[in-house]
Amino acid sequence: MANVMKTSTGYIFECLNAAGMKLVNEFQRQHPQICEPSSEPTFRFIRCGSAEDNLALGELIAEVRAMTLADEIREFALKQYVEPVRRTKTPRTAHVTIVSGNIVRELKLRQRTPAVCSAIDAQKFQDDNGIQLLQRSGPKHGMTVTWNFLV
Repeated sequence: MANVMKTSTGYIFECLNAAGMKLVNEFQRQHPQICEPSSEPTFRFIRCGSAEDNLALGELIAEVRAMTLADEIREFALKQYVEPVRRTKTPRTAHVTIVSGNIVRELKLRQRTPAVCSAIDAQKFQDDNGIQLLQRSGPKHGMTVTWNFLV
């Protein structure tokens, strides 16, 4: 999960996922004078600035901290399952199968199977990634839930 830490001169944003990086990168474009360059893909340091900059920084911090486990699960499923199929198959004819237990194991989400199932079941997963659910099988929440999506 993303982490935001206050220092004496600003804030460290670390362990950012793609959605968190998108928020921070947009902030950097709007407030370049207080943002430190970084070659680290999931880390940023932003200095405190003017009252206006600090207000915007406070809003950014709140947004990054609001990133949920569901967002992280959906992002993982996109990167691990959907995007590889998109790169290698014909769009809108390719299928991808996702199994909840695989995500639970790969993300080490012990006792979080319902969270995985809810995140992938959410319409947001389809809408945000331009995919369509073809079939869902298995229990409401379980390690054997399987989704088949048209990519």
